[in-house]
Amino acid sequence: MIKEKDKGVKINDYLRKKLGKKWHELSKVEKEDFMAKSKESSKQYSLQKGVVPKLYLQSRCSPERVIRVIEELEPKQRAVIEEIGFGSLLQLRCRKIDHGLCLWLINSFNPNTYMLELYNTCIKLSSIDVEFIMGLRARGLKIGMNKDVSHRNDLCKKYCDKKGRLPLVMLENQIREDKEGGNNFKVCFVLFVLGALLCPTMKLFVKRFFLHLVEDIDSIKKMNWAKFVLSYLVHGIEEFKMKQQSGVCGCLLFLMLFYHEHISFEEKFLPLYTRPCPRITAWGDDEVLDMKRRLKKLGGYANDNVSYSFKSRLILV
Repeated sequence: MIKEKDKGVKINDYLRKKLGKKWHELSKVEKEDFMAKSKESSKQYSLQKGVVPKLYLQSRCSPERVIRVIEELEPKQRAVIEEIGFGSLLQLRCRKIDHGLCLWLINSFNPNTYMLELYNTCIKLSSIDVEFIMGLRARGLKIGMNKDVSHRNDLCKKYCDKKGRLPLVMLENQIREDKEGGNNFKVCFVLFVLGALLCPTMKLFVKRFFLHLVEDIDSIKKMNWAKFVLSYLVHGIEEFKMKQQSGVCGCLLFLMLFYHEHISFEEKFLPLYTRPCPRITAWGDDEVLDMKRRLKKLGGYANDNVSYSFKSRLILV
């Protein structure tokens, strides 16, 4: 920590060696005390500047990858996607995730209560929010999180590689090949969007237990996908916090756009229920970048100056 009188002093090789020698002379207790004070000083500086410490957050949530595949689809394939209840994803526009914002939101999220705690306000996330943002069905058949698919060797043989994995690239290729949009296309597309966007892992593979979600093709459009996507994200955040991982599993796009939907720079806040759904149609990279710039002018999204722009729905159930 630099004292006021030392500000502006340049660190040369001589001074660096002198500081190193001084550091080695400190006892273990003195070093720990110094590190603690240094971290606190860094935290206070960040708060004063209204910025979040630049910690790196890893994620395989890739809307850009999904958009690339969607752009190549034939009309028949698009019609099939509408038919199985994933038509909203055809309108996906935002390609990039703001990982800094998502990390801050994750640190402000309580997995036990499903609450985002921001600017002295609490908002509970629900499957209705996922439907509102992503356009996924928020009612219907409940989807289990961990179902054994070992008994379905036929599905594993058909869609997994020789090592029993479900590579995203292999699913992409099968989607491109099935121009008619048959049952194989439906299965591959659902597995692909789960692994690349809605329920990604930290690897370039889709979870194998997702195969049970496509066992009955006719049931795909009847499932409560919104609740499943939210549960998967919350579980991913819980694991991220408990195990102090560098990466998080789940749909960060939903989390990012949920936050943006609750920020307004206008005096009159347009109620959420009056906005056209799904909201992914309203948010492209330009809109997200514009929001980021406006937040930066207020000192960053972690700054209390943003609080007046954060509008709660006042639903805390």
